[in-house]
Amino acid sequence: MMRFTLLLAVASVVALTVATEAVADGKHKHVFAADVEAFHAKLSPLWHAAASTERNAAVCQAAPELLQLATAITSADASALKQAVEKLQKQCSNDIAAIDVPFGTVHDAFHAIADEH
Repeated sequence: MMRFTLLLAVASVVALTVATEAVADGKHKHVFAADVEAFHAKLSPLWHAAASTERNAAVCQAAPELLQLATAITSADASALKQAVEKLQKQCSNDIAAIDVPFGTVHDAFHAIADEH
């Protein structure tokens, strides 16, 4: 029983150390295909910025580039991601204050691709 407890304690410390190192700098650590990484590099700072009118403006300003980057993804099926970005662009044109849902859909569509890699 003592061995099991010691083993469990050591495993817990190791797991906590690894998890802490992975997020210690507050940034994601991923390995993606270059085309997926290009999209991620643009999306990530926007997604992780605090929700605000400034972030909404930045997201809408970046939407055309996000669409170009989504279109350039050939290492995975990016059709849902492209559609999500197009809907985001439409919402940006209609009501920039209400982009949270379509922006979340872009994020989810990206993760559907990222999870394949």
